[in-house]
Amino acid sequence: IFIAAGVIFFGLFKSLINDLFQVNKIQITDFSSQCQWLMNNQNYEFIEGKEIQDKLTELCLSKTRFNWKGYMKTYAEVGKRAFTREFLMDIIENANSIIGNEFIELSKRNGAGISFLESRNDFIISLIQIWDFSFSKSESADKTACVMMWKDKRFPNKILTQLLWEAQPKDYSLWKKTIFDKMQEFNGRYSPDAIVPEGNSILQLTDDIKSLNLPLKPIWTGATDTTLKNKILNKNFNNMITIDKNAAIERLGTSFENEEIVLVYGDNKAKEGSDTIGEQLISWSYNTEDNSKIEESGIHPDSGICLVLGNEFLKSKTSVKKTIGTFL
Repeated sequence: IFIAAGVIFFGLFKSLINDLFQVNKIQITDFSSQCQWLMNNQNYEFIEGKEIQDKLTELCLSKTRFNWKGYMKTYAEVGKRAFTREFLMDIIENANSIIGNEFIELSKRNGAGISFLESRNDFIISLIQIWDFSFSKSESADKTACVMMWKDKRFPNKILTQLLWEAQPKDYSLWKKTIFDKMQEFNGRYSPDAIVPEGNSILQLTDDIKSLNLPLKPIWTGATDTTLKNKILNKNFNNMITIDKNAAIERLGTSFENEEIVLVYGDNKAKEGSDTIGEQLISWSYNTEDNSKIEESGIHPDSGICLVLGNEFLKSKTSVKKTIGTFL
């Protein structure tokens, strides 16, 4: 209950703050930077958006220690992880996590000098974008996530990783158009060598997504029931990889332990995305009664699934050689 309450509170809080900044024409979009801006402009009066401010005040009534500005200033001072643990009770027990938190934190430390990548540059050897789609517009629906992973000449034998986008379908009236616009935007900005969607999640998009003429290389998760894959996807996408999801999650854990994956952490935008990824990755753990089964607790790992797919794609000899060359 505490975990769910913290997640819901924090998500709604960030959404309202983003709306408030937009109506006041303050061009800052990531929450960490918004908090830091408020810390540096403590006397600023938000002229527009009184209704939004009233909602923020009401939302914080049960959190008697701070008003909404106090929350943001505290976040800027202590950082996301300490903030969520101490003030939002968003505590996830991760002692049994398949991907150990200590390796996730090490991955961030390794990426401390790497800023969020805004466009493709000369340092990049190869680059992929990975998508996990969601279409339900219910309040509790999963998010759609896009993660980017690349090999960089400056960091031999490492896979650099950043969260590009994560959103819920309910927040957009034209959800399919929003997805396609984002896919084309990121394709144009970064020129990926491959775009890797989860095959299971694009069944509704097969014909439409092909019309975008993107370098699509879907991966099907679930090695047993491949009926839909064979019927719908194989005729559209040749040589599609099929993976066992549980085994792939374990292999991703090994990649973190071997320090192969680096989460970029060099600026506020990079930190915000990598903290989101890290919180999701620790949600996978073994079932206490049957350690051959993997279950989720806490935040659903939308971007985490993207890392699973990306890790598998980069280590698949067929797809890697055919599409982007050897990564590791």
